[in-house]
Amino acid sequence: AYVDDGGEALDLAIAADGTIFIANDEDGLRAYTYSGSAFTNTAHIDDGGIAKAVDVGPDGTIFLANDDDGLRAYSYNGSVFSLIDHISVLDEAADVDVSPEGVVFVADYLEGMGAYSWASNTLTHLAQVDDGGPYNALMAEADGLIYMTCKYDGLRVYRFSGYVGTEDISSQPIIFALEQNYPNPFNPTTAISYQLSDDSQVELTIYDLAGKKIKTLINEYQSAGYHTVNWTASIFPSGIYLYSLIAGDFIETKKMLFMK
Repeated sequence: AYVDDGGEALDLAIAADGTIFIANDEDGLRAYTYSGSAFTNTAHIDDGGIAKAVDVGPDGTIFLANDDDGLRAYSYNGSVFSLIDHISVLDEAADVDVSPEGVVFVADYLEGMGAYSWASNTLTHLAQVDDGGPYNALMAEADGLIYMTCKYDGLRVYRFSGYVGTEDISSQPIIFALEQNYPNPFNPTTAISYQLSDDSQVELTIYDLAGKKIKTLINEYQSAGYHTVNWTASIFPSGIYLYSLIAGDFIETKKMLFMK
């Protein structure tokens, strides 16, 4: 099969249902189905900037990086794209990748790398780093590591630990801390990050709102550093849950919201 119906195709992403999304330099964003012998264009939108990269979030939201137009988030119903949110402050967005936890990472040729949460149809800026030349492309991984290519500075790897920022992995935490889970609200999987300033016996536990323990995620001795663990709540009802970290003498509890 072959199709060429406009512009300069630069990137693609494939949704869980097999829909193919194309970022097109001169033509915006297109969606295709593939029958095994032919491509069919099912939707097209071109409403700003030069489309450089596309990725699909865990909830099916399509994120488009645009040169001169920043980052756009779209919904797709099978025949129409609808703009949900737009971050226009980015000067030259070059790539976008969404982690399995739903954090949106953007490589910008002039501004570096930004991290955004995606909740309630809103992009919220979490962290920014710019320490190594024009950023061209990135890949977000499930363990919190982000690999980044820089045009004049080679390859870098960063560790992202939720709302505390995006940090070079050579740094080590100086305090114990439990971060807010992300995404939040979530359905059905969320990531819980925490940091240990010393090697410690660690217990990370989930409770319902009545205080009943429903899941122990971690109960082991761990090395100092940044840690992330995922929790999938699909077998539990929607509602507010508590998660608690005990590490040595450190104890902290936070709330999270599961919405089916």
